[in-house]
Amino acid sequence: MTLMHNDSNKIAMDVSKASQALSSKTEERLLRAYVTSLLSTSAVIDKFSTWLMVAIGASATLLISNIASITSIFSFENVRWALILLIVAGLFGFLEKVLSRDIQVNLAQEESLHKILSTVYTDYEQRKGVIQGWAEVEGKKFDVSVNIKGVLDQYASLHPWLVRRKSRKFTPLLVVLKRNVHRYYWQSAWAVFELLLFVAFVLVIALSL
Repeated sequence: MTLMHNDSNKIAMDVSKASQALSSKTEERLLRAYVTSLLSTSAVIDKFSTWLMVAIGASATLLISNIASITSIFSFENVRWALILLIVAGLFGFLEKVLSRDIQVNLAQEESLHKILSTVYTDYEQRKGVIQGWAEVEGKKFDVSVNIKGVLDQYASLHPWLVRRKSRKFTPLLVVLKRNVHRYYWQSAWAVFELLLFVAFVLVIALSL
């Protein structure tokens, strides 16, 4: 009777742990999904910034190549300020590009990794079930666990020293996601600054007429 009671308590504890693990895993996936959906709009911001960079580059080229004739129409001071605004706007556009590339690379890597791991995990579970079935028939036990830490250490060893040192440091998921979200908002901010400075350039030219 005591043995049955202990078994019941053990089963209840196992079910409770499994329930908590499932809830935690689902919440983690939901959080990842929300962050990924936000970061997926990074490409739209980058496309807008690209068009601004084209306009900035064309305007700067036009001003510099025709500086002699333009200074006869506009004052040199206004032309100088116009060029400064274009240069700073281009700098903000460059910063936006750096963050956009980082975000897009992370998204592409995460998507590729998810596809590969899904296939690997499905194959692993199937083969694990077959091996465990054989073990039960023969009355034996086989360890078919995967040494994930060992795999990650091998992966880290493939990288250069600086990257290897950084990749071996454990970073909590919440910290990683927060860092990515902050990059997204900084990318948006640089794009807005880029737009504002280009508008300021247009106003300087327009008010100089």
